[in-house]
Amino acid sequence: MAVVAADANYCEDVAWGKLASGEATDAEGCVDKVAAVVAALDRNQADTVLLQGGQFGSVTDDDCQVLADALVTNTSVTHLDLSMNRIGDAGARALAAALERGDALMDVRLDGNFITAEGVEALCRAVEQSVSLTKLDLSSNEFGHEGAAALAAMFRRCEHPPPLLALHARGAGIDDLAARDLIDAVQSHSQLTALHLSGNQLSDAAVPPLCNLIAHSPSLLDLNVANNAFSDDGVRQLVDTICATRTLLHAQLSKGSKRYEPPALRQTLTENRRKAAALQDEYQAAALAPNGAADTEALLVRQEQHHQAEKQALADEIALLRDQLRAEGAPAQVTPEPQD
Repeated sequence: MAVVAADANYCEDVAWGKLASGEATDAEGCVDKVAAVVAALDRNQADTVLLQGGQFGSVTDDDCQVLADALVTNTSVTHLDLSMNRIGDAGARALAAALERGDALMDVRLDGNFITAEGVEALCRAVEQSVSLTKLDLSSNEFGHEGAAALAAMFRRCEHPPPLLALHARGAGIDDLAARDLIDAVQSHSQLTALHLSGNQLSDAAVPPLCNLIAHSPSLLDLNVANNAFSDDGVRQLVDTICATRTLLHAQLSKGSKRYEPPALRQTLTENRRKAAALQDEYQAAALAPNGAADTEALLVRQEQHHQAEKQALADEIALLRDQLRAEGAPAQVTPEPQD
């Protein structure tokens, strides 16, 4: 499959290093670049479409309507990058309609556009209907409180968690109230593995729900809440929860404008990634064994037993610390006991 982009050189080092690589179709010399991309979509010749505004100009709402019409019938494109363009709510609605009707798109990036809460609401309805979308990037769109509320409502409306695994909403003007609502909805109604909320307006009021999310969402592996307005104490609470829970593989925090990763946090994340890699190797080995299904099931049982043992050990440590604090006459305020 090809990568259709405005700049062939860009395809050699695809943004974030996670999109499919392949032969690039250079649309730079075309008079109508969007039309060239649509022609490739009509022939199902691409699995990745890169039309970043910084590469060749600006995709407009009208262009989105043309692209959306082609995406409805396309069965090959799984990654769509329309970041840094001039897409507004009308373009978001057009793309939402394509998402609702199509079943191939897995990764949609709309960061750096002009989408407000109205466009986010349309995309939320599409996420509810989509059977394929696993990543949505709405960063650097000023949808603010209302847009975040729409995202929270989307998760709560879903009878079953949507396939969405990664939600990026960096620099979107999200305040504490909306963030708390969104975080609570993510915890109770989703299976997100990645949540990025950096560069918003979060203060210490958002720390308790974030700590609950970290402690009680074992599927969450990647959390980015850097460049917000947490106090030093708020950042410390987040670090303590991450180290106590031991499930996150990636976490980005900051004090002021500087990234903050104390040794304890760095060591915890490194150890978590090491354990995750070892477990993945075990899964692969079990799946390839003669009794693959049985071996994999046995591995899952052993993993759950190990998890329960670790949880009980942590609970015992917390109970001992509480007893010590009571004996010393100090208030027994420690990290909540882990839950399933």
